[in-house]
Amino acid sequence: MNRQPTVRLLLGLLLLVITTYIVMSIEVFEAERESSTNPEVRKNEYLAMQSLLERIDISVVIEEDYRRLFSSNTNSVTPTIDDSILLTDAEAAIPKTLAKRLLQWVEDGGFLVVSMNSFSQDTGSHRGNELLNELGVGIEWLELEEDEELDVVVPEGTANMEINDGEPDVELTYMTDPSSHPIEVSLETDYRIYVLDDSNVSYTAGNDDGSVFVQIDHGEGLITLMTETYIWDNYQIDDYDNAILMIGLLENSDKVYIVNPKELPHWTLLLRDYSPAFVVFFGLFICLCIWYLSKRFGGVIKTDEEEQTRFSDHIRVAGDYYWENDKQEQMITDVRGAIFLKINQKWPSTKNAEQKKVITLVSELSGMQTDAVELILYGQGKLNQAQFTQCMKGLQQLRKML
Repeated sequence: MNRQPTVRLLLGLLLLVITTYIVMSIEVFEAERESSTNPEVRKNEYLAMQSLLERIDISVVIEEDYRRLFSSNTNSVTPTIDDSILLTDAEAAIPKTLAKRLLQWVEDGGFLVVSMNSFSQDTGSHRGNELLNELGVGIEWLELEEDEELDVVVPEGTANMEINDGEPDVELTYMTDPSSHPIEVSLETDYRIYVLDDSNVSYTAGNDDGSVFVQIDHGEGLITLMTETYIWDNYQIDDYDNAILMIGLLENSDKVYIVNPKELPHWTLLLRDYSPAFVVFFGLFICLCIWYLSKRFGGVIKTDEEEQTRFSDHIRVAGDYYWENDKQEQMITDVRGAIFLKINQKWPSTKNAEQKKVITLVSELSGMQTDAVELILYGQGKLNQAQFTQCMKGLQQLRKML
């Protein structure tokens, strides 16, 4: 019997089992590799925009602090009316003084581009931006259902929706550049810009739900509002006609100031960096306060201290002791002396006052009858044990009150 076919079959099955085992044992994983992107590109997200403008002889200044604009400091940034200012973050705080200076600069002939970006649907995301409050503008988020299509109003007879092959669906905004050429840009469309007073609005672009691009005449200058300016960062400026829009808006500027604020560290770190002396003096002040209070009131936790009894029990026991040893007059005199000392400390004018005035004062403070106060403080008659006990209770009440 020829066993060769059987052996070949067994070898084939064995090879199949080994191959299956090897394939199943292979682990697929993704290796992470650091991007070789230029560090300058990662640091300056508007580097491509800066390079493009400098090619057409427009100098660009990247500023990371709003507060330097039109400030009175020596390092102030003061653009001329032939320059343009681009504010990239609407959620950054802009004080009212700076807002008024910016509007005055625009009124004199400046050109201002303002991003209306928002990263959440929180209605208060722009509450610290006084510039938007002065202009009376804001954003409204859209509430869209899945697969809902927008009916688009397109300027000058063009379509407003386009889907690029091989790319995610993008809702494009069709508009005209300053030279009246039709362009398409990828502005943010999840929210719309509203203007409370549209009497000075000179141009808008968007759809039936509202505008994503608004231009407002203000004096001799112009304010441009956009739902975002990230279409001009290093990663989107080459998409669609984003760069054409940027050049059309800024080509007549002598200089462009891109104000791209960075998130500030916690205020405690700012104190440490900018005012270390304040941190040192504040720490010393806290230590002195703790020392003063400890000297005044003692330790917070008292140890090895006998349990204190009620003051009334102390008075009762002391009264019994003084009565049994026929020293009740000494105790009354001592307690009265302590009371008069406290009265004189609180009201120095009573030191040489008449007895009647002192009685009247104590009576008003304690609510006791003047006769009772006079007996307690000035009584000289011999007392029995019941009267002595009653007198000590009255004295105790007065001392606790003082």
